[in-house]
Amino acid sequence: MGTAACGLTGPEPEVRTFEVAANRPTCFGVGPMLCLEVREPGAPDWTYMYHKPQGFEFSWGVETTIVVEETEVEDPPQDGSSIRRRLIEVLDERPVPEGTTWTTTAPSLAIVADGPDEFTYFGGSARLRCPDQPACEALRTASSEGWVQLTVLSPEVPDGPLLVLSSVACGVEPFCWTLECGEATGAGDSVQ
Repeated sequence: MGTAACGLTGPEPEVRTFEVAANRPTCFGVGPMLCLEVREPGAPDWTYMYHKPQGFEFSWGVETTIVVEETEVEDPPQDGSSIRRRLIEVLDERPVPEGTTWTTTAPSLAIVADGPDEFTYFGGSARLRCPDQPACEALRTASSEGWVQLTVLSPEVPDGPLLVLSSVACGVEPFCWTLECGEATGAGDSVQ
């Protein structure tokens, strides 16, 4: 996957196929944000894609295989990608098995209460719902400068809320690298 992180080899557009994971992890661009996790078909490791391809709509709980056209951007902005991606085709969409869970971390500022058991996640990238009160205790009590580790269940229906099974306040350490929250994996390679 190294060629994507280093840029294209020439001015001509390149067509590539990516598998897109069914969840979006927290990553760092200009600040904390949600990335796509992608890999080329058959590749063992997932990498971060910071900017979604133009025309691609992500759905939580659905693994997707897409074909994109990549074009190198001359003089990209400092906080922007040097590669522009445009969706050409969706080859396959596969819902994850019922009961699939993910553990992730997020800054508490990215989680906004909409009610006693409902939250907006990263400016509307997803909705969170708590099936019971203890599951969301850390979401309600974390300081605005803190991080929260979440275990979420995939949506019951397409575009439905992610169900929060547990939340743990982690303090000010990004990605909850503390004993209280367990070990988090660090970011690996990335696709700009």
